Amino acid sequence: MRKRTNLMISESSPSHLLKEYIQFLSYNRAIFPGIKPRPWGQDFSRSELDLIQLELSRLVDRANDKTDQLLIRTFNRLGQPGFHLHWFVIQFQADIVRLLTPSIDLSTLYDPVLAAVSLTIEQVEYL
Repeated sequence: MRKRTNLMISESSPSHLLKEYIQFLSYNRAIFPGIKPRPWGQDFSRSELDLIQLELSRLVDRANDKTDQLLIRTFNRLGQPGFHLHWFVIQFQADIVRLLTPSIDLSTLYDPVLAAVSLTIEQVEYL
């Protein structure tokens, strides 16, 4: 009898796998309706992470050369020392979600406390 491992092999599309990864890294905030984050302790396998990076490369290819320059440049540095997949996904989460689902409300990606702080700063600048 084979032992079960903690690894969870996804049979979903690379796009679904990327959404699951984003959902996992976003600490259970609902970003993609119907996509549940992977439970803690059930790591993504190396092959799943490779599929996620492949899907990200497809998204970056569709990114706008003028408005998404930082996203594109940073993605091209993945794999170099200090540039890891999880860091990239966390840093550019809003841009990745925008490229994945153009009709999603991006305001759901931001922390309400940060939104309140930025609103307060805008109000102060107005005065």
